[in-house]
Order: sequence, then C-alpha cells, then structure tokens
Amino acid sequence: GGIRPPAYLPCLIYDGIAKKISLSSVDIPHQRSKTLLKPASRITPHVAHLLCLAALLCVPSASNAERTYTARENSGRPPVTKLNLLDGDLALSFSGRAQLQVAILAGDDSLLVSGDLAENAGFLMRRVRLGTEVQYQGLGVGIEMDLLNLDNPMNEAYVGYENDWFFAYGGLVKVPFTRGALVSSEALQHVDRARIITAMAPFQQLGVHLAGTFWEKKVRVHLGVYNGLERAAVFENGWNQVPLRVGNRFDGYAIAGRVEFEPLGLMGEGIADLGQERHARLGLGGGVLYNDGGTTKTFGYSADLMFKMYGLGLIAEYVEQVAEPKEAPTQPTTLPAETTRRGVNAQIGYTIMPRFLELAARFEWVDNNADVEDEGDYFVIGGTASLYILDGYLWTQVAYQHRMERFGNALDNDVFVIQVEGRF
Repeated sequence: GGIRPPAYLPCLIYDGIAKKISLSSVDIPHQRSKTLLKPASRITPHVAHLLCLAALLCVPSASNAERTYTARENSGRPPVTKLNLLDGDLALSFSGRAQLQVAILAGDDSLLVSGDLAENAGFLMRRVRLGTEVQYQGLGVGIEMDLLNLDNPMNEAYVGYENDWFFAYGGLVKVPFTRGALVSSEALQHVDRARIITAMAPFQQLGVHLAGTFWEKKVRVHLGVYNGLERAAVFENGWNQVPLRVGNRFDGYAIAGRVEFEPLGLMGEGIADLGQERHARLGLGGGVLYNDGGTTKTFGYSADLMFKMYGLGLIAEYVEQVAEPKEAPTQPTTLPAETTRRGVNAQIGYTIMPRFLELAARFEWVDNNADVEDEGDYFVIGGTASLYILDGYLWTQVAYQHRMERFGNALDNDVFVIQVEGRF
C-alpha cells in the first residue's frame, strides 16, 4: 500500500505475533539441514503481546527528540515511523540515528572545546541517539537517549499534553529562547548549529514548556520555567545540563519566553526549502531569557528572521546576553565581573535538486566579551553541500569552515569534514 519498508517493519512484527503465527519447518537452500525451526504450538494471546512489546523495544527509536513544533514536510528528514494501535487512538513513534564524521583537514590549533568541528584528521562519532514517544488522545510521553554522553545519557524526557492550539510539556525539554536551537539537528543546513546558538541557547533543561498558537498557527507564543542554569567553563560549550536525579542542586530558577510570527504561511521544519515551494514564507521571532542561578545571573535576548521561496532558504539571528557572578556562588566560575556576550549568524542555502541536493553558506560574528579585544572576538565563514539520499534515510554533508580572529593571535583552525548520518 505504498508504506515505506522501515515504517512497515514494526507493523509486520506486531501483526505477525498478534495473529499467533505458528512456527514451522523452513527450507533453506545450500544448507546441510533443511529444518531451521521445529514445529511449535500456537502462541497464546498473552505471550503474543509480550513478544510484540519485546520486539518493539528492540527497535531503536527517537521520535520526539529535538521537537520543533512545526510541519515536517520538505525538511529532508525521513517520514516518521509510527505504529497505530487501539483504532488509531494510541500512536507509538520511534526512530534512531547514527552520525559519523570524517575530518579530511583540521588545523593545528583546532579544538573541539573551542567549537571547531574536529581536532585532528580522522573519524569521529558526533551523534548516536535512540528514543521513543507514545501519544494517546493528546497525552504524550517521550524519552531520548544520547549514547555518546555516558555521564548524562538522557537527552530528552517529558510528559505532557497537546492539541491544535496549545501544548504543555514537563521534564527535560528545550528552552524556547532562539529559533536556531528549536530547529532539529536532523534538519540543519550545516553540519552543526551556529556557534552563537550552541554557546548561548540552553537547549534541554529540567522544567516546563508551555505554548499557544493563534491565527491558524501563524502566531506562536512560548513560555518556559526551569531550574537555575549553570554555564560551562568555556564559552563555546554553552550551558551545562545538571543530572536529573539531583534536581535543583545549584539553586535558583530560569524563565524563557519566545514569540514567532509567520504571516505568509507556516515556515515548516528546518531552514532549507528542499521542496522548492513557489509561495514565499517569512518568519519573524524573538526570545528572552532570565536566569537567576546559584552561580551567575544572566539576562539575554534574541531576534531572528527567516525566509523560504523557490528553493531559497535563509536565516539571520542576533543573540546577546549580559551575565554577572553571584556574591556567594554555589559553583566555581570563570566569570570575574559583569560580561556582555553577543553574536550574529547569517546563513543562506539554495536547493539545486529538489529533496536531494542543497548548497549553503554561513557567516558568523562571535564576541564572548565585549570589553576585551582578544581571540574570543572572531568571524566564522563556512560552506556545506547536503545530499538527502534514499528519501532522507541517508544524509551526507561535505563542509568547510574557517575562523578568523579579529584580535590577538591568528590561529590555524580551518576544518574540512564529510559527515554521514543513517536514520529512520
């Protein structure tokens, strides 16, 4: 019936078991013995359901990981693998991804901790994620594991409710601050997000995310309340994610809000216009972040513009944050005094072949301390070719990145990589 094989496989497993298929002898050519399995008695309904659940749990999954709350069409991502039960009232979604990077060139001064894509020529696993989501009449429960993060492997975990005009999710969920952070990493124009996004957006944190939609979803308003946030020691490493079991160990709270306006129609997921749609779409957005954590107090704001039409996809973002250390910090901090950090990201791409090939370029300006002129004030330029093979189940990117320090020492940190991701 036109169902793609990866989506059909779980249904086959379920139907095969639930219908109590009898196991019988199987003829295998070129084998000494033709009997692989001896005849077995028919499986009882209870055993069938247990085997069905076991089979499903063996299938890697990551359905609601990095949700974007927008349409999935023409994003380059493969169709959602979903199993519908109870006449469609219960939906089990799952997917998985493994992302391999091969660095062909990495300058002598390239460092992962500084935001560079690689440190040395060779292989690197960037993402390996599995997860699942269950939806029942608007109620949603989801889990996603990051198998490369051994210290804190839970990337996302939530429970909540949503309908056509409202949603509320609590748990380890994204902070609604910048558009670039809400876009799924499965739908990026480049091999990774802009540095100002990875450095200043908190991403998943422990708290509650609420949102309402208006005017046929062309206006969306987000609000989030979270435990107090703590930054990593290095600016490019962004905000830490406190282990879930310790709760609000470092005290304080964080509040984030965001408004998105898409007057010409929904932008859809991702930044690229892989479908080369003829009608223009314009997205305007802005966000605020206030963090009164145990170590620092931070206020930040963001503004963004996004446009898609005829295969052209572009986004421009500005992010600024002002942080000051607490008099009695709960954690050691490298922030000596009030510090202003800001940055700009502008990127544009064009789809050469619909849903198959896109070329994109990026320019960034990053300043991790507006009062100091050093290597922390720099430009980044880059280019990426993205290929979506087998309906997006195989995603290949070829990328070059060059960083130019405005002050201080010029560093050798050019990087050229090839990235391949298999996903379902």
